[in-house]
Parts: sequence; structure tokens; C-alpha cells
Amino acid sequence: MKKMFGLSLLLLSILVINFTSCSQSPDVAPPTPPTPPPPITNDSVVKETIIPLSSTYYAKRAIEGKLIYMMSFGSANAFDESDMIKDAGMLYRFILVVATEPTKPTDNPPMGTYKFSNSGDGMTILTKDEYGETLSYCSGFNADGNADSYDIISFKDGGELIIEADKITIKVTTEASEHSKEVTYELTCVRPLITKYVLDLPYEKYEPNTPTNKEVTFTNAVFLNKKDAYRIGNSVIDASFTNEGDNTHKANIIFFLNQNATTIQTGTYPINGSSDIGTVFKSTGSTAGDAYTFLGENESMYFIVSGDVVIGDNSFTLQGKSYFGSDIKFAYQGAMDLVETTPVIKK
Repeated sequence: MKKMFGLSLLLLSILVINFTSCSQSPDVAPPTPPTPPPPITNDSVVKETIIPLSSTYYAKRAIEGKLIYMMSFGSANAFDESDMIKDAGMLYRFILVVATEPTKPTDNPPMGTYKFSNSGDGMTILTKDEYGETLSYCSGFNADGNADSYDIISFKDGGELIIEADKITIKVTTEASEHSKEVTYELTCVRPLITKYVLDLPYEKYEPNTPTNKEVTFTNAVFLNKKDAYRIGNSVIDASFTNEGDNTHKANIIFFLNQNATTIQTGTYPINGSSDIGTVFKSTGSTAGDAYTFLGENESMYFIVSGDVVIGDNSFTLQGKSYFGSDIKFAYQGAMDLVETTPVIKK
């Protein structure tokens, strides 16, 4: 289960598009993926008309001080009049960063020119996260709506996506990969966007709403040092807890250290939403099975929103309250070495 704070960990776990909602036959077994994956195109420049497949607004869920839209498009000639997949085509996904909050959460992204960049600035399209993981990309799909046979292709920085009142135009170049050469896409969408939104991550789906007491002792822990993954100037520590041979319980917290820290300092870490050094980031629930700062018990998750973590020499104790008021305590004794993550480009 991946943990999320913002875009660097969020988005990036969401499926490109739920093809079962628009493919002709969701019961058809996917074809055996070929080896190697087929090239998406043999052309150096591709010009095509695209249609919007989704536009989702994520309020206050990504880069500090910025808001996020995730938009996906498909090749227009791959869909029939009812937007059912009829032929193979292309899928395009873009992560837009904006600095101003919309009047209504269903408002479409602001009009203007968005530059492809991983800077995290407003009016940009994120190409990769802090660790080189691909965020905005294109890929192919077949006539059954299955994309497993195709590579995910990253975009280079420097392209543009322009939103106007009556159309969206995109010009961007892909990076060359093992199976695909560099391609420049010139795309035009003349159909209107319909933006949905996620204002808050849901708690209700996983956490029991009747308060209870939970106390667990863990035998295993991993403390990942993700450095400045959230671009706030502090090191992000992603700590996961499990028990050897017992999958009943699991836990996770996100806490913050000095950016140059090589060890975990002892002391009391309050659970709040500040992202300050020496604090634990409170949970904001779960979506698509992703969460942070929680205690998991079988299929349930208790999202911890207040309390304290006390760290001693090779000891860790969390005592806090969950979203629905459960008293949560879990502890661990053992090695607490920081493990540095290695940048990886996700394929």
C-alpha cells in the first residue's frame, strides 16, 4: 500500500482510466502481452484529434500551496458515438498544477498556457516527481480497452498545453525509451471538459465509525527517508510497521526531520497538519486504497488525526485519536535506521 501526502506519492497511484466503463466488453479476457511491447507509433510527428475522458480536481492534496487537476484524453477515432471503445488508440494523461482555487470545485482548470515541467510552479504540467517517477504520460490501448501490452511513455519538459474557451491544444515531445523513439504529439480537443472533484479524502469507507480502543505491538519497522519529496524544505520520513508472519495489523506514519538528518532524533512528535520539523502529519483518510498515518486491522483502517509519537533509543510509541474517535496506541522496539530511497522511473 503506497502512502500519500501530495502529488509525489499521490498520483500517482491512480489508474490512467477505468476502461471497463467505456469498453465494449469488460468480460473479455485481456490478451497475452507481447514481448517486447509494440511501438506506439513509427512516426516522428503525430497529429490527432482527442476527446476528454476525465478531468478531476484535487483540492489541497498535492504540492504545498498548489492545487492539482488530473486530465486524461483518448484518440477520438478509437471511440464510437456513445464513447465506447471501438478500435485501438492512444491514452494521454496530464497532471496540471494551478496556484488559484476555483470558484466552484467543478470548474474546469483555468484557461491559459501550461508548460511541461517538474518545477511544481503554477500553470505547469508535472512530468516527473522528485524521484523520477513518471506523472504525465501517454500509452496505447487495444480495441478491448486493454493497455497492459504497451509502455508508459514520459514527456519531455518544454511542451505546452493551451486551454481556450472552445478548445484545448497540446504540443509535446516524448522521451525515447527502450521500445519507443522520440515522438512529437500535436493534439486538439474541441469537446468540453466535465470536471469532477475530490475535496477531501474519504474516511468512511475504511474506518469503523463506532469508537473503540486499539493497542498493537509491532516487531518490524522500515523508516524510509524520502528527503524533500514534498518540496517543503524538510526530510519526509515514511515509516511502516508490520508483524512477522501476521498480516492482521499494519501501520504507517509520515513525520518530518531536518533536511540534513541522518538519524531519527529522540523526543515527542505531535500529530498535526503543519509539516514542521519534529511533527507527524495527521491522516486525511484514504482513496484508491492509499493512505498515511493510520493503523490497519484486516480490512479496516483507523486514520490518526491527533496525539503524539514518542521516540526513544530504539523505541517508538504512538498514542492518538482516530477520525471517528477511537483511542489508538501502537509501539515498536528495535532498530530505527533511516533507509534512503533510490530514484526510480516507473514503467
